[in-house]
Amino acid sequence: MTAVGRWMDVNAEAIRGTTAATSGKPSFDGRFTQTGRTIYAHVFKLPEGGGIVLPFKATQATLLGSGKPLNLVAGDNETKLVLRSPLPDPIATVIRLELTE
Repeated sequence: MTAVGRWMDVNAEAIRGTTAATSGKPSFDGRFTQTGRTIYAHVFKLPEGGGIVLPFKATQATLLGSGKPLNLVAGDNETKLVLRSPLPDPIATVIRLELTE
């Protein structure tokens, strides 16, 4: 329980006041939550090769725990990210994504 409490201290923004995202299901082991134009990708396990394809177009991606910006490639209706192993958080690494207008 202590580990979950510490995780919530860092990632509460991605849980409190959010709903399940309406943008589709992740293609990786994880979930999406959303509030307004912000989607949170909760990554439980890194896919082979570290590539994540998100079913929406984002303009900015940051690790929620550290604020570190991530490189992204936005296509017409998707966004691609590459994460490195190991993930920063063993419970769930959360990525804050800003959607296009």
